[in-house]
Amino acid sequence: MSPTQPSSHQRRSVLRHAVRQKRNPAPYRVLALGLSLFLAVASIVGVLAQGLGPAGPSPAQGNASVIAQGVAQIRDVDTRWRVAAFNVEAGSEAIAVRYPAFVLGGTTPLLVTDLTAGTRQRVAPGEGAFMTPGQMIRLETFGPPDQFTLLELSPADAELSMGVLGGESGSFVPQPGIRDLDLIRTVAPAGAVSTLDAGAGPTLIRLSAGQITVTSDDATPVTLYAGQAQAFDGPLSIESGPEGATYVAAYIGAVIEFGDIGTPVATPVTEEATPSAPQPGIVLGSTPSPATPPVDAAGDPDGDGLTSAREAELGTDPSLADTDDDGINDGEEINTYNTDPLNLDTDGDLFYDGGELIRGTDPLAIDSDGDDLTDGNEEYTTGTDPVTADTDGDGIDDGQEIEDGTDPLEADTADDEEPTVEPEGEPTEEAAPEPTVEEDAGGDEGEGSLDPDGDGLVNSREAAAGTDPLDGDTDGDGVNDANEVDFGSDPLDETSFP
Repeated sequence: MSPTQPSSHQRRSVLRHAVRQKRNPAPYRVLALGLSLFLAVASIVGVLAQGLGPAGPSPAQGNASVIAQGVAQIRDVDTRWRVAAFNVEAGSEAIAVRYPAFVLGGTTPLLVTDLTAGTRQRVAPGEGAFMTPGQMIRLETFGPPDQFTLLELSPADAELSMGVLGGESGSFVPQPGIRDLDLIRTVAPAGAVSTLDAGAGPTLIRLSAGQITVTSDDATPVTLYAGQAQAFDGPLSIESGPEGATYVAAYIGAVIEFGDIGTPVATPVTEEATPSAPQPGIVLGSTPSPATPPVDAAGDPDGDGLTSAREAELGTDPSLADTDDDGINDGEEINTYNTDPLNLDTDGDLFYDGGELIRGTDPLAIDSDGDDLTDGNEEYTTGTDPVTADTDGDGIDDGQEIEDGTDPLEADTADDEEPTVEPEGEPTEEAAPEPTVEEDAGGDEGEGSLDPDGDGLVNSREAAAGTDPLDGDTDGDGVNDANEVDFGSDPLDETSFP
């Protein structure tokens, strides 16, 4: 049991008493020496008590900080760390949490709603959240759909809770108990060395930017590059590369024990992890070759305005300026338009992002003009203007005209159902409208003015362009032939976009 430290009032009383004994300083010296020893012993005992068990300090030291934390029952069964990627959007369905897991923030802030407790938390880029087994959780973005990372601690033979498995560690048996779990984030400058004590099982390291070299007990140093992860046993020494590094560590911590009220609880001793068999960390995903030099993390080889390290975080290709081939380079998608550089149609309206910018529609809005027709539907199907709610200017929105069966491209069709009253006098024949006929490729009038595939190109123009008059998208690239011809791309080349 730790000795009770004297209060500040007691210390002042002792010192005042010593000052009064000026005529006989020897007792003062003895008393002062005794007091110093007493305080020193009390401080040492206090530090030792704080260093042990659940009352100990945070596992995060130096440049590191705990960004998510939870408590969960850990069992002495074959267990694995698993890393998965999953997509989230607004309105995503709730999921049942089966195993303890951390969620890492992406490029779009994440809203985590605990339907069991009725609480919410916002997870910004660089932050994380802990998910407790038994919770019903809804994950939603505060913007366009985005991809997030799951770090799950689950039985070796269990199925992944959600997402697409990116890799898993070797099987190990952790120290059992109700334990503290921490997600530790480190942003380290070039050449910095961080240390991490041994946990109650292997520690999972996932690198998001830069390069690190990890050394564990009696093991060959392992170098990880951005996007890779590995589980390591024992205390760790982590050195960042020449460009610095950003990484997280999923850590199995101390036992959390609570006795009955009024019953003293023995201070637990920190336990060393004892895996079922000595094993090196298991690389999740591809294993880097030490002979292959890493990509310059601070460089921008494709010239899209994003460094290679940032592209590794996003999952984009550092050698391609436009990873999703939507006509907008990756840097502009992230820094200017907030579109998804991995999805050529961010808002899912069947109108690709680059085309929306050319047309003037919003690549983050399904219906830019609010007429109840999606932008893709207006651009490729109805022929209406996706930035004007009432294309023909007759006072009725395009969506309503489609629903009513009138023509949203002709102002007078809204009155087709209204009876017409002939003026008195001699009946007059209604003048037939002058036909607008385009000549076909052979110079004859008639079929050349037809548009059987509804792509906005009449047959004569299809013949001139070499496109299929019965297929609105001849090259199958998601952009109709008329848009390709009008905006200068090749309607016969599936890799050519406006």
